[in-house]
Amino acid sequence: IGRADDAFDHQHVAEDPVWMRYYDAAQHAGDVGTALLDLALTGAATADEARDRHVTAIDGRHPNLVRSRALSQVGLAKLTMATGDPAEAVQVGHAALDTAGPVRSRRVADDLAHLGRLAERHEDRADVADLRERLAATAA
Repeated sequence: IGRADDAFDHQHVAEDPVWMRYYDAAQHAGDVGTALLDLALTGAATADEARDRHVTAIDGRHPNLVRSRALSQVGLAKLTMATGDPAEAVQVGHAALDTAGPVRSRRVADDLAHLGRLAERHEDRADVADLRERLAATAA
């Protein structure tokens, strides 16, 4: 991650090939946030940096990049459900579902299913149960 950050910090957009110009600060934050999420879920990293990266990605996404925004929102929801406040995770999860609604992406669907599995440990909460029902309806 440090090498990726360093390489990104030394990026010269004007010198990048056209097909690489999508890789902006939000994309980098989302990609690193996903890597850190996986590490945080195994206990190999703290959740704080993963959370910061996902928030940066969400806030920096161009409005037209719906799938990318949805992936970052789902990532933040998964992280928060697994390591933070379930009520906050529910809010982020609903926002992710609102964003992902029109998106037809196997990756988004898989991430939403993973969020549902992470939410199982809080299934006694009504707000989490509502989110899980919405996740199931979306998957159907």
